[in-house]
Amino acid sequence: MEETRMITRRDKWWRLAVILAVCLAGAAWSQAANAQGGRRHTFIVTPRHGADIAAIAARHGGRVVRGFAEDGTWVLEIRTSNPEQTRQSLESDSLIFEAESDGGVGTPETPPDPSSQLNFSFDTPPPPPPDEDPNSQLNFAFDIGPDPMGYQNQYALQQVNLGNAHALATGRGVRVAILDTGVNPLHPDLVGHCVWGYTAIDPSQPPLDVPEPDEDGNIPPQPGVGHGTMIAGIVALVAPEAQIVPVKVLNAYGLGRESDVIEGIYWAIRHGVRVMNMSFSTSGRSKAFERAIWRARLAGIAMVASAGNGGNDEPRYPAALKSVLSVASVEADNTVSPWTSYGETVDLVCPGSGIRSTFWNCEYATWNGTSFAAAFATGAATLIRDVRPLSPVRQVYKFLTKTATSVDDVNPDYEGLLGSGLLNIENAVEKASGDAD
Repeated sequence: MEETRMITRRDKWWRLAVILAVCLAGAAWSQAANAQGGRRHTFIVTPRHGADIAAIAARHGGRVVRGFAEDGTWVLEIRTSNPEQTRQSLESDSLIFEAESDGGVGTPETPPDPSSQLNFSFDTPPPPPPDEDPNSQLNFAFDIGPDPMGYQNQYALQQVNLGNAHALATGRGVRVAILDTGVNPLHPDLVGHCVWGYTAIDPSQPPLDVPEPDEDGNIPPQPGVGHGTMIAGIVALVAPEAQIVPVKVLNAYGLGRESDVIEGIYWAIRHGVRVMNMSFSTSGRSKAFERAIWRARLAGIAMVASAGNGGNDEPRYPAALKSVLSVASVEADNTVSPWTSYGETVDLVCPGSGIRSTFWNCEYATWNGTSFAAAFATGAATLIRDVRPLSPVRQVYKFLTKTATSVDDVNPDYEGLLGSGLLNIENAVEKASGDAD
């Protein structure tokens, strides 16, 4: 039976405060928005003790979107043509302790890079660039069809040495949050694997991985759709008795806001999640984002993230944070994937090319990217949590990294930039099953 969280008196008052602030700010915002030019942007602010957040929002021509009881921060939406100037105005407000732009996040496979901290807006979801090949094997899923054999028997399972790991662990009962575009729980290979989740980008909607029609009812190319379902399918292969919890923080274009991710992380903490997959990235990160990651770590959640598809050593977040296990991609012969990010913040590598998995339309698809490499490590972390439910997060990471197989011999130019090497699931589970704390 699903665990429920006891709401304390303080939590009740906080939730009432959020509702009141949103309602009070709504009317003032609608009038200001009509008079003010620009596009809608969101900002993460921390008011000083005792400050009226609704009044602050109204004074800056905005409205309160949501609040986070965990650290006392709020999200304001303001229509502006100069978001950096607006952020500075918020920061200089004597009643505000901290003000940050609510940056964009996106799957590493999503074109274009959505991670600008200064000009990210959701008024119009950006379509793929006109010169982007819609059949790109990095930006879009391909080979979509009904064949399940390429999924269940794919090369990657041998490459990460799943072996006899299921004789020791299956992930039974471990809650794994997939922070992504949602999941199709009715896919034949996911039925019975999923439990009810949450939609951070619109809490009134279920966390389903489906295309989003435009104003005319047409469905344009949407590079993000199916992404979350594919991640879930890989996790289900590696940890077949885990409880997959879809937490929708990205839309069908594979885009979201940092505040959506923060909301999703705090929801996961409150609902007993033990492992979290974050196959998205941004070039920057807010302090509020980092605090949410740290609180998840303190709650005992092992977090796995994709290193990025930049083909360089520029750090991407959240993968580059110390509290997160960062995963890069290698090819079938263990050589570095030409598009993978790498660097000193990478912890492991997993196969990320030609990965076959469950797709949103109840069929199967193939995709390339560090997103899918990360999913293998997420499944492995789930198996570790099965046999070591009380171990600290650092110990979970250690079991995965200390049993990895070095790939430096076939990647001499990347020595020290691919973490501990290739994930070895059977070795990791055997080590976790036999070692004492």
